[in-house]
Amino acid sequence: MSDVSVVSGTSSGSTTYVSTSNLDSEALIEAAVQQRLAPADRLEVEIAEEEAKVAAYEELQSLTSAAASSAGTLRNPDDGGADVFESKLAYVSSSNGTDPNSLVGVTVNEEAQAGSYDLEIVQTAEAQKVSGGDMASRDADLGLSGSFSIAAEGAAGATIDVTATMSLDEIAEAINAEAEATGVSASVIKVSDTAYRLVLSAEDTAKSISVSDTTGTVLQDLGLTLADGSFADELQAAQPAIIRLDGVEITRDDNEIDDILDGVTLYLYEAEVGTTLQVDVETNLSAIIEDINALVEDYNAYREFVLRQQEVGEEGEVSAEAALFGDTLLRNLNAQVSSALTSYDDTAALSSLADIGLTFDENNYLVVDDAALEEALLSDLEGVESLFQFQMTASSGDLEVLRNGSGPAEQSFTLDITVDAQGNVTSAAVGGDTSLFTVDGSRLIGAEGSPYDGLVLVFTGDQSTSIDVEISRGIAEQLYGSFAAYGDTQEGQIQEVIESAEDSIDAMSDQVLDIERRAEDYRQRLIEYYAYLESQIAEANRLKDQLQALFGNDDD
Repeated sequence: MSDVSVVSGTSSGSTTYVSTSNLDSEALIEAAVQQRLAPADRLEVEIAEEEAKVAAYEELQSLTSAAASSAGTLRNPDDGGADVFESKLAYVSSSNGTDPNSLVGVTVNEEAQAGSYDLEIVQTAEAQKVSGGDMASRDADLGLSGSFSIAAEGAAGATIDVTATMSLDEIAEAINAEAEATGVSASVIKVSDTAYRLVLSAEDTAKSISVSDTTGTVLQDLGLTLADGSFADELQAAQPAIIRLDGVEITRDDNEIDDILDGVTLYLYEAEVGTTLQVDVETNLSAIIEDINALVEDYNAYREFVLRQQEVGEEGEVSAEAALFGDTLLRNLNAQVSSALTSYDDTAALSSLADIGLTFDENNYLVVDDAALEEALLSDLEGVESLFQFQMTASSGDLEVLRNGSGPAEQSFTLDITVDAQGNVTSAAVGGDTSLFTVDGSRLIGAEGSPYDGLVLVFTGDQSTSIDVEISRGIAEQLYGSFAAYGDTQEGQIQEVIESAEDSIDAMSDQVLDIERRAEDYRQRLIEYYAYLESQIAEANRLKDQLQALFGNDDD
């Protein structure tokens, strides 16, 4: 037998050796270490599963957030947001083929009332402009001395001092330096190579300019005024805007008029007497249709996700894409969404989504019939609004809603409000139970966990009373409540689950690191142990060789 060599040493704290015996110590060590690592392998599988769930939850969170946003545009907002059902558009046409957009611009907001108006622009508002006489240069000293006062109508005015060394440009600069006080600006125009003029302009329309020499005759010398103080050359007289709206003549100082019709602003560009413009203010149906289609698109994206989480193979095995297969949170959310979308009110003319052209296909995706939706909006806009939005009716005008809350889809109750002698609300009860609402000044706040949770009402009366209240939460309101409660990235239910799963992943990862550290320590102990055994075997082999050399090589 050949000599046996054993190498035993350390490198970076790890014992290494070369086995020269027939003992397969490396395989024995690896098998023992892998046995110690088995729990870590199982944890790694669990971590991968949890990470897949977190990724799925994050996708679900994104989808529900988007759906909450699109549903929120169709609900009756309680956060100060714009109500798409109150959105208006203005259309302008002319009686004689004139381009109406060259005469007037019209903008509207949600306060505007739908209607049709006849508009004639008799005169646009203009700012007064006056010109001085020709001066030979704009930058040469004029040799004029004196002072003059200047002011537009309604302005405080100022005095402009002129010295002999001032040029036409410098006089204009001196006037413009006081423009905030005078309401008048100045410019120098070039008439020819040898003729320049000073032009004064009122900064506001319909405001006349007043000027007067206080010392000297600077204004006359500049050719702005005559000897009697009147303007020598009026380029444009100050004049107000004059319109006729439905035959009523109206005068305003500005071409931007926003105080005639609530929510309507007119921008007058040009007068054309005898041309009647028809201004039609209508509900912006295209915006409503756009928002409904956005909600359908976001719901269908959510629905596609739900279907992926329910996929199974031909052999009944759960799809690798279905990380949330059988997930309780997703099941609960889906039940709420389905309940909202299938809401039915048999007391309303438009009782369900199907009545406005929204139906489900075989996979419960929403499909929009554009013609039916448009017809529903044209024929019963209020019905479509009621189908989607939060609605509250009360038997007293002293009760208004401030926050919609998150109660049942339909609620009907009588609110008994008690007011003390000083007019302060002391309690609000339903069926004699005062714990269902808390009182904060004039606000009545639904108690947490009660059917009125989150509902905030405002009572403006000063006497005790009982008020009958009817509440209905339309489809968009219900969808918004569900999607927002789950998808909120700060406090939503999905976020809570994500954070819990991430904490679990962190804990398991720490366990894996600990198991791996302890397994590596065990590996080093085994290496040292087997290195010792190898050295003992090698020593025994050397002793055997020595004995054979002494007594002869006798295999027997």
